Amino acid sequence: MDSDHYAVLGLPSGEEGARISDKEIAKAYRRKALELHPDKRPDDPNAKIYFQKLKASYDILKDEKARKQYDDLLLARAAEICAKHKRKQEEELASMYAKRHAVATLHMPMPWTSMRRAAERQKMAQDLMLQNMLQNLRRAVEWQNMVQKLMRAAEWQNMVNQQHMRGAAECQNMVNQQHMRAAEWQNMVNQQHMRAAEWQNMVNQQHMRAAEWQNMVNQQHMRAAEWQNMVNQQHMRAAEWQNMVQQQHVFHI
Repeated sequence: MDSDHYAVLGLPSGEEGARISDKEIAKAYRRKALELHPDKRPDDPNAKIYFQKLKASYDILKDEKARKQYDDLLLARAAEICAKHKRKQEEELASMYAKRHAVATLHMPMPWTSMRRAAERQKMAQDLMLQNMLQNLRRAVEWQNMVQKLMRAAEWQNMVNQQHMRGAAECQNMVNQQHMRAAEWQNMVNQQHMRAAEWQNMVNQQHMRAAEWQNMVNQQHMRAAEWQNMVNQQHMRAAEWQNMVQQQHVFHI
């Protein structure tokens, strides 16, 4: 782990960093991205490197699984540092007690029984210290194994992220090709729609002409009906005249 990803984004690390929300991380990344973007720093030859480092840190922190692994790694390092500090304090304290005991032994004569008890106590203290050192050593080995596992997991995560980036790029190319094909199909559909609209206009014109012809036919029908009425009236008058003629003929007979 070469750098603190929280510190790269300008955020506190450790337990406080683990409690930071995703929105705050995204906000800090946007702020830092505006500050470290190569376009904003044309005179800095390392601007691109800093920006890539910022993006890599953000890629780890925005991923829930990768962030948890990184937080666990930070906690492991903090625990290891605390254990080393505690062992150093215990060793210094044991050395100080041993020196004091040696000085007291040199300046104060002790009977044989007291010397034997003191030797036993010193041996017990040494045994206890040795046990503590062995326990601390076992814990340090366990922490070291855990750190190695976390580092391997981080490497695997980086490989997975690279695969995701490659897959995302390929998918994006496929999507772009599909979009281009869809745009071509859309153009073809638009042309078909335009042709259909032209045909619709022609059909509407034909319908309008047919409606005009229908109006003319209806007018002709109305005129024919008027003529039919006139003819019927003439027929009725002729029938009346025929009846009158027949009556006159009967009257003369």
